[in-house]
Amino acid sequence: MVYFTEAQREFCRWVRDFTVRELTSGANERAKWDSVSLETIKKLADAGLLELTPSARFSSKPKDFVTIGILVEEICKVDFSLMIVLLAQVLVYLMMEWISDELKEELLPALPLGERFICFANTEPVCSAGQYNGFCRE
Repeated sequence: MVYFTEAQREFCRWVRDFTVRELTSGANERAKWDSVSLETIKKLADAGLLELTPSARFSSKPKDFVTIGILVEEICKVDFSLMIVLLAQVLVYLMMEWISDELKEELLPALPLGERFICFANTEPVCSAGQYNGFCRE
């Protein structure tokens, strides 16, 4: 069982209030179209919710992983389509150790402001029948 600090409980309440107030409107549309508008990302950035790193080395406002989890959970309760935006932010901060200094200089100031975006692609194994079964035996 995880026990939250008072600061984490307060942060949870604040994120919940922000999310309900700022993200409820349009959440169904975003889910239907599987997209997130720049306006929505800007709301997250303006609220300081895109700086998702536990490392003081890469942020003036580091967050521990429990606090990051609270943030992701509270936002996704209202708008699950934002999950990919939040996870991409976490991933890029976790990869900062291996990113070139030039890219760090470009990304670190821009990421929490929503001025740069991280994209990634992945694929799933598909059998010739077009179905994924985890082991794809033909």
